[in-house]
Amino acid sequence: MKFAKCLLDDYLLSEQGHKLFRFFENFRDNFLNHRDTFCKIVDSFLDLAMAEWYYSEKSTFRPDIDWKKYHFDQLEDFISKCSLPQIPDKDDAHNELCCLPFDSVSFFINAPEFSFPYLFPEHYCKFAEICEIFEIPLPPIPARTRYIERYNFYFSLCRALFDFRKRHALSPLELCVFLYGFAPRFLQKYVRDELPDANRIYIVGATPDDAKTFESLQLDDLRLWQGNEDMLPGDIVLMYETAPYSRLGSIWRAVSAGYDDPFCYYPGKIFLGYPVKIPDILFSELAQDPVWSKKGLVSAHMQGVNGRLCSSQEYEQVIRIAKKKNKCLLKPLDLSHLPRLAKYSQSYHDDLVNERDIEEKLLEPFLKQIGYRETEWKRQLPIRMGRGFRYYPDYAIHVGKNNEAAEFIWEAKYRIPSQRQLQEDFLQAKSYALRLQCKGLGLVSQEGIWISSNETHFDFEKKRFSSWDELSDPDTFAEIKNVIWQLCNPSRHK
Repeated sequence: MKFAKCLLDDYLLSEQGHKLFRFFENFRDNFLNHRDTFCKIVDSFLDLAMAEWYYSEKSTFRPDIDWKKYHFDQLEDFISKCSLPQIPDKDDAHNELCCLPFDSVSFFINAPEFSFPYLFPEHYCKFAEICEIFEIPLPPIPARTRYIERYNFYFSLCRALFDFRKRHALSPLELCVFLYGFAPRFLQKYVRDELPDANRIYIVGATPDDAKTFESLQLDDLRLWQGNEDMLPGDIVLMYETAPYSRLGSIWRAVSAGYDDPFCYYPGKIFLGYPVKIPDILFSELAQDPVWSKKGLVSAHMQGVNGRLCSSQEYEQVIRIAKKKNKCLLKPLDLSHLPRLAKYSQSYHDDLVNERDIEEKLLEPFLKQIGYRETEWKRQLPIRMGRGFRYYPDYAIHVGKNNEAAEFIWEAKYRIPSQRQLQEDFLQAKSYALRLQCKGLGLVSQEGIWISSNETHFDFEKKRFSSWDELSDPDTFAEIKNVIWQLCNPSRHK
């Protein structure tokens, strides 16, 4: 959306906006002399899990900068003097990276014209979404082990926000109010209330201190955890409690998409919820199990456990072991909420790990089931849209001469976990369908299939959806097949 300064001006006149402006106006005093108050105010505005750690008495300002010595006349001068120098020791550079949120406070206090306080520790997803919503372009995050570059990535953010601020004639204080009061009102809820069917299984690790908090798990518990940025809402997560416990003790669901937080020691983050306590499955049991003993992670004694994929076979084996052990407990646990894997189709129930799997193991068998032969479709059809051949519908059915028309197109996506993602993917497929004068379009993912026709002008609200579980029912499958045949010429399939 386009930023409108008049809306920010209205917010600044509100009680909350005025309070936040005053907070940043007295930022130096709040930070240096009222640490407790500072932590509480920051916590209340931003819901930061790590605020007290970052702003504790143990934290120190960047010792390598003599602020009185420098006078920053321009942005590039500020960045060159404040960027982290090369540190030969990799561990030191890694640790310094984690101090960036605190250092940013120091930068802002001393050079507010060119910097901003980064108050999103472990919540970079919120900052990135704000920039996406208000069309603030950001560079890609440096690679995981490029610790110096990741620290200096903050200055790339400074440059992006500086340009945004100048473009809209905002003061440094108004920018802070924008970031921490005005813009968050437009954020979508990152944690999902309704989850799609579970498709992938991951395993993550818990320290002994973490494990102590698992003794009284509730289904509505929510945790921010180290994981994998490839995780998606609905994924199943096995919780492995490390030494001295060395056991699987609970099963969770991913309730958000995973994300890379560039200023964290462990950058892969995920929100977990819906925990189910299971009878402890010891490492020794996994090492002797006919399924799990073959897993490389077990051979490595669970080193590097966080965010590793597990197969559906391995997950089903955990369920079998847990249910068997549960029968032997004096007080059996409630395992009724254990998540189950999605049903893909009548013939396919194995793991799907990428978009190509969706094409080969779901879409192509489906096309054959409704009567198409492989010679009737073209994969990755190049079509001209503007300059050059840059667009490639995944599957085009009955392609016309010179690739200028097709009867039906299908787009395959690995996951379509949200309404927002569905709208984006649908519009992409619609543009292909209109260009090729198609009678219909289809989207396919692990969640199921969506179908739309030119009879409804490819109206998003009039699309039809069926999950793979529903398509396993012969009547539903026959109905969907009939819908597609009615759009196309049935005689071609006889």
